[in-house]
Amino acid sequence: MPGETVDRVILSGIRCRLRVGVSERERQSPQECRVDVELERDLAPAMRSDDLQDALDYAQVFAIVLELAREKEFALLEGFAGALETALRRHCQFAGLTIRVKKLHPPFDGELDYAGIEVRRP
Repeated sequence: MPGETVDRVILSGIRCRLRVGVSERERQSPQECRVDVELERDLAPAMRSDDLQDALDYAQVFAIVLELAREKEFALLEGFAGALETALRRHCQFAGLTIRVKKLHPPFDGELDYAGIEVRRP
């Protein structure tokens, strides 16, 4: 809709160590990853009240990412992103989300900044 406001809560560059990889050997040691989470939500109530009760709790989102990274193991970054989406939907209210997961040191013979994925959902 033209003129429709889309507000976002953004947590960028969440540092975590994730057991992720296709091979069991790759999953033996947690790998350094960065996670970005963007949650679409009407922020007007919190803007008016300046009250956490009307806002999305950033600390809760941060804790969900870290707990999932610590507690589970994944073959694919996509698996982690899917589990994260499920956990966020269970604990937070939002209209849409974007999740970016970046593996900083993938097992490639060469140099690159990261290998990653981006998932967008309504």
